[in-house]
Amino acid sequence: MYADGTSSADAWSADNVVELQLEYYPLLHRGLVRERNEDRCGAFEPEDAALRAQRGRLFIVADGMGGLAAGDVAAETAVRVIQDAYFRGPWRGPAVQLRGAFATANARIIALAEQQGHEGMGAAVIAAAVVQQSVWVAHVGDCRGYLVRGGSITRLTTDHSWVQEHVDAGHLSPTEVPGHPYRNVLTRALGVDTQATPDVTTAPLAPADALLLCSDGLWSLADDAELAATVSAAADATSAAQALADLALARGGHDNIAVIVVRIAGPTGVAPTLRLQREPAAGSQR
Repeated sequence: MYADGTSSADAWSADNVVELQLEYYPLLHRGLVRERNEDRCGAFEPEDAALRAQRGRLFIVADGMGGLAAGDVAAETAVRVIQDAYFRGPWRGPAVQLRGAFATANARIIALAEQQGHEGMGAAVIAAAVVQQSVWVAHVGDCRGYLVRGGSITRLTTDHSWVQEHVDAGHLSPTEVPGHPYRNVLTRALGVDTQATPDVTTAPLAPADALLLCSDGLWSLADDAELAATVSAAADATSAAQALADLALARGGHDNIAVIVVRIAGPTGVAPTLRLQREPAAGSQR
């Protein structure tokens, strides 16, 4: 760990970059019940080759909350500000850059809430940066990230929620989470706490892998095995995202749906062992 909070995983240069070939598709749907869509998502790929080699491609899903049009403002602000902050300014590696971008977005949403009188305006957010041959995933709240490899699925995030805390404590089983009455009670989100620090996890990527980012409008209506099967059966990222949204809609579509599927091009081969690594926050020790 370096003094500025940069970890060894961040301390590479953009020289001799091996850039993965990606195909991706972001999808939003209002669902069948909600009057407004308070989810947002975005995929960002710099046109400048040097910038792309250094900072990679960025994918963001945000699930707004607050009502009275405040939720969509929070989600829209989160996506816009995180994208801008990640690609601007001095480069300090993916994990540090993502944390800084989340901090900037958090401050912006808090300021907007004060200016517009929207107490409680906020957003659950996940952002994934694919840089060289790895992914860095930062999140607050209950937007989820998954890695699908060879038909198996690995969750890259742990929800910041009341129910997840009770799962961790052994008071609830994971199968009770989707339908629990307190499922939407978050313990961390942008806009509601000045210290809304994201968890950041990194993992290696391989050809034929797929990343899935989504809001709870999807994962609350499909278990992990169904998500893996749907992504694996699809011909491409577009059809995978559409099939996932269709699955949620077929089961009632009670919430807004935000989905991004990212596929790494190439034939299935011997993939690296999947070891998730939690990136420590600045000033902490491994």
